[in-house]
Amino acid sequence: MSQDNWELYVPQPLRKKEKKMSWQDWKAQVDGPLEKLRGGDRNTAMQRYLRYARQWCAFGATFYKAKQITKPYNVILAVHWTGFFVFVPGERIPTYSYKFPDILSWSPSKQAITFRIGNMTNSFEMKFFTPQVRL
Repeated sequence: MSQDNWELYVPQPLRKKEKKMSWQDWKAQVDGPLEKLRGGDRNTAMQRYLRYARQWCAFGATFYKAKQITKPYNVILAVHWTGFFVFVPGERIPTYSYKFPDILSWSPSKQAITFRIGNMTNSFEMKFFTPQVRL
C-alpha cells in the first residue's frame, strides 16, 4: 500500500467516517498487526488468523439482510452453531444474541422467519422479513 493508492484498500464508508485520518494513520493501524504475523510459513499464518478470528462472536456464521418487523429497521441476522445474532448494519457488536437453548421455536415462511425466545412461562417473539429465508 502506498500513499498514492491507499484509498483502494480502505473501504469507502470508513474513509468517510474517519475523514481526519491520514494515510500515515491508516498505515500505522495496518502495519502493527501485520508485523506480528511475519516470520512464519503459510500454515502458521492461517492458524494464527483462525485463532484470532474464532474470538469473534459471529465467526463462521451465515449472514442475512433482514428487516425486523416488530421494531421496523434494517438488521443483519447472523446464524451459526451456537444460536443467532442481530446486528445493526455497520456495527461489529450484536444488538441481540440468543443461544439455541433459549429459542423455543422458529417458523420460516417464504419471506420471513419468526423466533419465539424464552421459556414456557415467559417468552417473546422476534419476526424478520428477508427474501433469503429457505424452507
